[in-house]
Formats: sequence, C-alpha cells, structure tokens
Amino acid sequence: MKNISTLDSLQKHLLQKQKEKREQIESLTRRELEQLGANLQDAVNHALHTIESDMQKRIGRMNQSLQKSLDQTGRQIGTLQTSLRKIWLKPALIGLSLFLGISSGSWGLMQFLAARIQNQVETLSQLRLQIGQEQQALQLLRNESWGVTLRQDKQGKFVVLPVGIQPKAFWSVEGRPALMLSNE
Repeated sequence: MKNISTLDSLQKHLLQKQKEKREQIESLTRRELEQLGANLQDAVNHALHTIESDMQKRIGRMNQSLQKSLDQTGRQIGTLQTSLRKIWLKPALIGLSLFLGISSGSWGLMQFLAARIQNQVETLSQLRLQIGQEQQALQLLRNESWGVTLRQDKQGKFVVLPVGIQPKAFWSVEGRPALMLSNE
C-alpha cells in the first residue's frame, strides 16, 4: 500500500475516496431505481396480458353458452331473461374481483417502492452529512499542523518545516529530542 506522507496528499486521497464512494452510491441507487421501474412495468404488462387473455376466453365460452341457450329455449323468453342475468352476473363479479385485486396489488407495490425510494433518499442524506463532517475534520487537521510535514526518501526521514521557519537545535520535550521553530 502506498505510504501517504503529507497532509496535502492525505487530503487528496480522502477527497478522492469520498468522491468515489459518493459516485458509487449514486450509481447503485440509480441502477436499483431503474431495475425496480423495469420490474414494475413487466409485472403490470404481464398481469394485463393475462387478464385480457382470460377475459377473451371467458367471453368466448359465454357466447357459446348463450347461443346454445337461445337455440334451446327460443320459445321461453322468461327463462332466457333469467339465464342471461345469471350468466352476466358471474363475469361482472369476476371482473370486479379482478379489478379490485389488480388495484390492491398495484397500490401495495407503489407503497413498497415509495418506502424503498424514501429509504434511499434518507441514506443519501446521511452520507452527505458524514461527508461534511469528514471535510470539517480534514480542515481542522490542516489548521492544527502549522504547515509541518513529514517526508521520507532514500536519505532518511525528515520533518519538513514551512518556509520562513528556522530550527533551533538541542531542545527536548518530555525527555525526547525536539526542534524549536523560530521565524528569525
């Protein structure tokens, strides 16, 4: 793993990671919403096709039954009217039941999708809040380092001082060797 040795490179690294995470989350959210929309469209189309097919079959069967009934009971108009009421009542109830079932299913799916979208929006808000907090922490770290950086190369390890600062040798802090910085 690459050794990150300066605050500037640390900042760039953190900002890059932050950007990558944000783009990754946005991409995942976008793909999830697109997939949910496609799945909903497929489910609605399939249900509509099934209902149309079933209704056409049922109507075809009902037409055959009605024709037989008319041929057999042509002289009995009263019986025919009663039969027609019974025949049309059943499909009307079936149609109403199908309508209510599809409506309930669609409503439930919309509620599910709305809750899922709301959850994604809340997650995005939380991530944005965390990003802001991390940026504040990074700025605080920069402010408190006084421009001092650490470097390592082939010659050894160094404490690099900001421009205009002169080190004063032979100091110790808490029993450890230290450099005293001066603007002289």
